[in-house]
Amino acid sequence: MASRCSKQLLLRLAGTLDEVHEVRFLEVGDLSAAPDGMWGGLESLGFGMPLAAVDSDHAIGLMQHFYFDAVLGNVAHTLYGVGSDAVRVVRHLYPVPARVRVQAGGTVIEPGTVGAIHMTYRESIGDDLFMTNEECRHVGAGNAHLGQDHPRSPAGGHVITRDGNPGVIEMRNEMDDEAYSGDWSAVTDISVAAMAGVVPELCAAPPGVVTPDLRPHYLLESS
Repeated sequence: MASRCSKQLLLRLAGTLDEVHEVRFLEVGDLSAAPDGMWGGLESLGFGMPLAAVDSDHAIGLMQHFYFDAVLGNVAHTLYGVGSDAVRVVRHLYPVPARVRVQAGGTVIEPGTVGAIHMTYRESIGDDLFMTNEECRHVGAGNAHLGQDHPRSPAGGHVITRDGNPGVIEMRNEMDDEAYSGDWSAVTDISVAAMAGVVPELCAAPPGVVTPDLRPHYLLESS
């Protein structure tokens, strides 16, 4: 759900361009605050396992692929008017060894085992690459995988880039490390809390189907 909220922001920002040629979305996050057993547990996602156990066909990649197929089909339809059957998705995963020992709930991550997983999904329409979606998950700030283009905060963040006409737009957000608390969970705060926050307005709205308004909004400033 956190990724879905971020991609709604991506579409909103893309609306400021006359044409969109290519989009890159990168999300980095710490799963150490994830509840025990979420999505089957951290071990089932590959964390704490030998590096050889995680490749592009690991369960975490297949689960994300299933999800991204639907989300990116919506992006392709919104931006280019094509159906999801016209979108080809190529998946690549690689594990990153943990540098420090971390206990997250009932899971123990030992140095040298999988401490972070970088997942890349490249989406094309025909031979034209139109979007690259990357997610990099780690367990514990000491095991954060901060690549060259990643947010610099071990707590995580996003980098969203849109290349089009009349130019390129890039948005970066990352959490202040000093303000970061291990009690904060993106899964809860960005998805569950966000959905719970709209309940009063939905209850007060007239009957019907409610969808997000992704049109760009502007705030005019006068000197």
